This record gives sequence, structure tokens and C-alpha cells, in this order.
Amino acid sequence: MTISTLPTVSQVLDQVLEIGAITGRYEALAEELLAWIHQTITIISNQRFANSLTGVQQQLQAFTAFCTLEKPVK
Repeated sequence: MTISTLPTVSQVLDQVLEIGAITGRYEALAEELLAWIHQTITIISNQRFANSLTGVQQQLQAFTAFCTLEKPVK
């Protein structure tokens, strides 16, 4: 390896700053994800499901309506 192929101090510092920014963004996204997971677990654990065929069919119909009418398209 010759001296001309070695990265300059400036290039190394730029990479360190970029890695720091990426790490910060990752940590922020991870915190948001954990908050969403905890919120979703709370919501799901509070749900009550019907114990009859008619009740389950009604819940399935409501879910189908949600998926076709309210859920945003990807």
C-alpha cells in the first residue's frame, strides 16, 4: 500500500461524522419502533374476541370493511 492510496485525515473524519449521524438516526428509529411495539401490545392485549360463531363472523366482517375502506393503500 502506498502513501497515495491511504485515506486522508479529512476523509476519515468525514466517515466518522457520517457514521455518527447514521448511528443517531438508527437509535431514533429503534426508539420509535419500541414505543410502537409497546403501544401495540397494550392495544392487542385489551381486545376481546367473541365466543360464538355469529360474533366471530361479525368481527371478521368489520375487519374486512376496515381493510377495504379505512386502511391506507401501500
